Amino acid sequence: MIQHNQWAHLWQLDKSIAYLNHGSYGSVPVRVQEVQNAFQDRASANPNRWFRSEMPNLMIEARHIVAYWFGIAPEHFAFVPNASQGVVTALQALVDDANAQKQQAHLIATSLGYGGVLHGMQHIAFRSNATYSVADLVYPADVSAEVISSRIRALMPADNAPTIVVLDHITSETGVLLPVSDIIALLRATHPHIRFVIDAAHSAGMLEQPLPVGFDVWVGNLHK
Repeated sequence: MIQHNQWAHLWQLDKSIAYLNHGSYGSVPVRVQEVQNAFQDRASANPNRWFRSEMPNLMIEARHIVAYWFGIAPEHFAFVPNASQGVVTALQALVDDANAQKQQAHLIATSLGYGGVLHGMQHIAFRSNATYSVADLVYPADVSAEVISSRIRALMPADNAPTIVVLDHITSETGVLLPVSDIIALLRATHPHIRFVIDAAHSAGMLEQPLPVGFDVWVGNLHK
């Protein structure tokens, strides 16, 4: 028989099953669903007013609220459709910047990265004259800052070309918290010009400090 805790009544989940999925799909609390429904009702009541006037202002307000929660300036924060698309968009922008300076960018990921992001990196490299490498990591042995940084360092280009590293803060398939701040510090000690894009799809709401030290771009979800 499934045992339920004191918080079960806050959700609409089927009480006859034990639901466990740390990343992909989820149900929102009843109170959140009520707010979502209220917004939907407003949009349905007057779509023209909603899309032209109300929603844009509400998005600006929400952006300021979330930026304040993260402790960053609103002008440094933006909403994206999902984390993977945000990561790929940031990578493409950084590669385009390198191309504009007549330099070939080098993309590095780890084998613990999310599949959709890895495929996106391959696609960017193929169409943007960038190179792409994957640091092979075996869970659970290879998750220390020293091992991960050494595997990435071994893939660094010899000519000091622009390098962009994607690091998962919490891995999607294994749910492992990686020591991202330490990895960044170790790599920057020898290669100070590396750019770090953090795939933090599972960090906000899960970690007390979701923003690591030293990142260049952080992309996450707000579903925790």
